[in-house]
Amino acid sequence: METTLFTNLLNDPSIKKLFKIFNMEQKDIRLVGGCLRDVFLKKETKDIDTATPVEPIDVISILKDNNIEYEDYAIQYGSIIAYPLDKKVQITSLREDI
Repeated sequence: METTLFTNLLNDPSIKKLFKIFNMEQKDIRLVGGCLRDVFLKKETKDIDTATPVEPIDVISILKDNNIEYEDYAIQYGSIIAYPLDKKVQITSLREDI
C-alpha cells in the first residue's frame, strides 16, 4: 500500500507539473514532511510540503515565469505557497538555523 500511495503522490498532476518546472530550470526540489509521513502511515495526504535550495525570491520568479499562482505571506520564514493546477503546495527554501 505504501508503494501505491507514494506512486499516487508522485503521479499527482500538480506535483508532476511543479517538479517539471523546477527540472526545466535545473533547480532541485524534493517532497518532504507531512506528505511522506502520510505515505508511511498509509494515509491519503492533503499536506504537500517541498524543500529546495532555491532562495524564496527566486522561487517566486520561477512560479511567475510559469504562471503558477502563489502566496508569499511566509516569505520571512523561507516559505512560499504555490498552487500548481489549483493544488496547495508549500515550497520552503533550505536554511541553516543558528
